[in-house]
Amino acid sequence: MRQTRDKTHPQDGLPERCSVDDVDRYLRLHLRLSEGDALFAQQQMLERGLPLHWREIDGPNAEQEGKIPRGMWGRELRLARDSEIRGGVDYATQRIRVPRDQVFIQELAPSDPRGTLELTLPARDVRMQPRPTPHQTEQNVEPLDDLLAATIQARIAAGKRPGKTEQWKPFCDGVRESCGVGKNERGYGDPSIKRKVRELKRSGQIK
Repeated sequence: MRQTRDKTHPQDGLPERCSVDDVDRYLRLHLRLSEGDALFAQQQMLERGLPLHWREIDGPNAEQEGKIPRGMWGRELRLARDSEIRGGVDYATQRIRVPRDQVFIQELAPSDPRGTLELTLPARDVRMQPRPTPHQTEQNVEPLDDLLAATIQARIAAGKRPGKTEQWKPFCDGVRESCGVGKNERGYGDPSIKRKVRELKRSGQIK
């Protein structure tokens, strides 16, 4: 994709149509956010409705395009950083991500096969977002409940049933890896994951 600079804001480095990795660099370098704060801030922007445009660039539906609904964030999609997560499925290509130390959109649950997507954000809309402040990640220590539930559901749908086809320890480790968090992250310990599995079973969302 050819990226052209916005002539009215050349100093911030944002192309007119930017990727999520472009926005991450803008938040870190121009707004001086840490890696964790930048990732969290952009995820919040997308969940609030920052429009992410998709265009299918190959396959039977090439050149179809649209906007990703805000309801997909945290349930089916999340931002991830290559340096913090291994084996994440890239939503744009539907392939396992090869780490390049970039921010990308991770797909949490399998979707119908399709062609490769070009994913872009309008630089003007990015600049119009409320200016994020540092240390938001530390203030937001509770896990994204929808993310944890979606990750558990996706793992079980893939045949990894805790206590049956997979022991609890590797199951919980796999859930944390897909969420991009460590074992000591609040709300993502083994007891929390087991409790969420029980809740999903009681509600009938998993069997």
